[in-house]
Amino acid sequence: MRLPFNITQLLIALTLIGMVTWLWSDRIDGLFYHFSSRQKIVLGDALQVKPEQYDQATGRYVRLEGVLGAKAANMSGLHPGSLRARAVQIRQLLGSPVFVEFDPQQQSGNQRAFSQVAVEGRLVLLTPQGRLKQLWHFFQRNFATTMPQKAYLLITHEHPWSMWHYPLFFIVSFAVCAYSLLRAFRNRVR
Repeated sequence: MRLPFNITQLLIALTLIGMVTWLWSDRIDGLFYHFSSRQKIVLGDALQVKPEQYDQATGRYVRLEGVLGAKAANMSGLHPGSLRARAVQIRQLLGSPVFVEFDPQQQSGNQRAFSQVAVEGRLVLLTPQGRLKQLWHFFQRNFATTMPQKAYLLITHEHPWSMWHYPLFFIVSFAVCAYSLLRAFRNRVR
C-alpha cells in the first residue's frame, strides 16, 4: 500500500515542529512584548517602589533608577525567555528585588559596582521555579544572597516595536515548519 506521504520526511518535519515549538514556548512573552504599548512605566527609585507596582509592571516597558551592587553574574548563550545570545552581566539594584541585565558591548561603562544608574527595558519575573530559576539559584548559592521569593530581572535594550528579530524569527520558523510538512506530503514514496 502506498502512503500519501514520505514517512522519513514526515518524521523530520514533526521533529522540526517539536523543536521550534519548544524554542518558542520559552520566548513567546518576548514576541507579545514586541507588540505591546510603547508607553514607558516610570517606577522611579527602586528603593521606593512597592511590591504591587513591580507585579503590575511585569512584562512591560519600564524605567528604574538605583545603585548597582558589587555581586555580578555573567551569562552567555541563548538566554531563557529571550532571543538574545550575547554575553551579559547581571547585577542587583541595591536594596531592591530587581536585577539588571547589561550588554557589555552596548553599555561598556554602565555596569560598574556602586554606580547610580537609570535603566530601561522589559521587566520579567525571577523566581526559584520560573524560567530564570538558574539565575535565581546562582545568586542564592554563589553569593550567599538572601534572595526574595519573587525577584525581577530588567532586560535592558528590549523596547517594544524595536525588537524586529522576534516577529521576523517567528515568521521564518513558521515558514520552515510549514514547508517541511508540505514537502513530506508532496514527495511520496514510489
